[in-house]
Amino acid sequence: CVRTMGCCSLFDFFERFGLDLDDILAYNTVKLVKVRDYRLGGLYYAFQLAIFLYVVVYAVILNRGYLRIEQVQSGSVGLNFLEGSTAPSVPLDYCCATEACGAGTLPCLHWDHFLAVFPYENDFSIGLSSRVKVSSGVASPGCNLTSWASTCNYTETGQPDQAYFIAGVEDFTLRIRHAVKGNTVDREGSSTGPRAMEGSMTNTDGDDVRVWPGPSAAGIDQGTARPGDIVSVKELLSAAGVSLSSTQANGESLRYGGVNIIVFIVYSPTGVSDLKYRYRPKYFAESEHKIEERLLSLDATQRTVISRHGVRLIFAQTGEIGKFDFITLLQTLVTGLALLAVASTLVNFIMANLMTMKRVYVAHKYELTEDFSVWRFVCQKGKKKTAPCLGPIPTSAYPHNTPQSHGFCRAQGPYRGSQKARNSKSRAGRPRTPSPPPRAQNRKSPRQRV
Repeated sequence: CVRTMGCCSLFDFFERFGLDLDDILAYNTVKLVKVRDYRLGGLYYAFQLAIFLYVVVYAVILNRGYLRIEQVQSGSVGLNFLEGSTAPSVPLDYCCATEACGAGTLPCLHWDHFLAVFPYENDFSIGLSSRVKVSSGVASPGCNLTSWASTCNYTETGQPDQAYFIAGVEDFTLRIRHAVKGNTVDREGSSTGPRAMEGSMTNTDGDDVRVWPGPSAAGIDQGTARPGDIVSVKELLSAAGVSLSSTQANGESLRYGGVNIIVFIVYSPTGVSDLKYRYRPKYFAESEHKIEERLLSLDATQRTVISRHGVRLIFAQTGEIGKFDFITLLQTLVTGLALLAVASTLVNFIMANLMTMKRVYVAHKYELTEDFSVWRFVCQKGKKKTAPCLGPIPTSAYPHNTPQSHGFCRAQGPYRGSQKARNSKSRAGRPRTPSPPPRAQNRKSPRQRV
C-alpha cells in the first residue's frame, strides 16, 4: 500500500470487499512469444495470404478500388428512325385483303418512318405504330376555325372505322445517340464522334448480341468514329425476349395491342479512366402502348382521328462513371490491409481454444506479474529512487510490504504531515527496515543492494 498522498484509504475501501485495486486496474500489454509449431504458423500465413489476395485482387482490381466512382445523374439521348426505312412489299402472314381478313389479320399499310413514327423524334423515348384505326368526323354547321363556339362539336360521318396493320415495322432502323457527364467526377463520354465509347447490347440471358465498334449497319459506319448506334426494332425486341407476334394474356398480339420496351443504358468505368456502356432492353409485361393523333382540315370543318397502337421505346441512363484517384486507392489499401490483424486474432483463438495443447500455449502467451504495490512503497520511501527500485524485492527483507501488512493503514488511518514525520509514523508497530549496505559495496550489482 502506498502510504503517501492519502492513497491508503482508497486501497482499504476496496479491500473491505475482497478486491485488489492492482487487479481491477491491471494493465494488459502485448508480449511477443514465438510459438514453434508449424501448424499455427501455417494457419497464420495462410490467413495473411488470403487477406492479401482479397485486398489486391478483389478490392483493388475487380472492384475497381482505385477509381473515384459517381452514379450517373444526367445525360442526353437522341433517337430517330433513318430515312428510307420502309416496310417490305412481300406478303406477310398478318396482312390480308379487305374482303378476306380472318382472325388476327388486318389490311396492311406500307408506311415509311415519316408516317409510322408518332410522336415524332423525341429525347429518351420514341413511338412506332404497328396498328392504326382511322375515324372521321365533320364539324357542326356554321362552325369552322374562325367561328368556333362552345356549341360546336364533331359528329361521325357515318363511315365505319377502318383498322390497319403497318407492314414490317420490325425492320425499321433506329439511330441512338447518347452522352453522359459526371457531376463530381470530371469524366464524360459519348456514343458518337472520333472517340466514341465502346458499347454492346445484351439479351435476357446476358449474352452480347451486338457490339460497338462493329461492322457497318444500314450502310452506316459503326466503327470508332460512328455517327450513332444503328439497331433495328427487331433486334431490340429480340433482346427483350419478345416479338410482335407474341400473345398477351387477353389473347391479343403485341402487334395489335402495342408494347412498351424500356432500354437501360448502363455505363461502367473501364481501365483507368475510360467508359463503356451496355444496352439492356426489358419488356413491360401486360402493358400496351396507345396514343391518338388528331388531324384537322385547314378550316377545321373536318377531323380525322388516328388511334395508334405500336412499339414505344423508352431509354433510361444508369450505371457509374469513374476516374483514377490516388486517395481512393490509398483508402482501399489501408482499409483492406487493416484486415491483416484478423489473421492474428483467428490464430490466437484457435491456439487458445481448439488446439490439443492449448493449456501450454496459454501458459506461454499470458503472464501475470508480481504485485507492484511493494515496488511503489519502496520507491517512494526517500526523496530519490533508492537501490531497491532497480531489482526484484524479496518479501522477507520487507515483511511490512506483504499483502498482510495492509491492515496497518486501517489502524493508523490516512496521514497528513511532513515526509519525515510520515515515515516515522509509518514505521511504528512494525519491524525496522534493514539499512542498505555502504555505498562502496553498492557498486557491484543492483540486486546486491537488497
